[in-house]
Amino acid sequence: DRPGVIGTISGILGNKQISIASVRQNESRKEPVEVIFLTHKAKEGFLRSALEEINGLDIIKEPAVMVRLEELP
Repeated sequence: DRPGVIGTISGILGNKQISIASVRQNESRKEPVEVIFLTHKAKEGFLRSALEEINGLDIIKEPAVMVRLEELP
C-alpha cells in the first residue's frame, strides 16, 4: 500500500501490450494489500512475461497470479 505501486504494474502491462479494463484495490489494514487487474483480451505469452516481471519487483509481497476469464458465446 505505497504510492506508485499500481503505476509500476500498469507500466509493465502496457509495455507488454496488455490493456487494462479495470483495477480494484481491496482496502485492508494489514499488508499485503490485494490489487486486482482486469485486462482486455491479451496474448497469454505477454501475460506470462508480465507476471514474471511483476513477481520480480521488490514491492510484491505475494506472487501475482493469472485467472483466465472466458467469454460466453
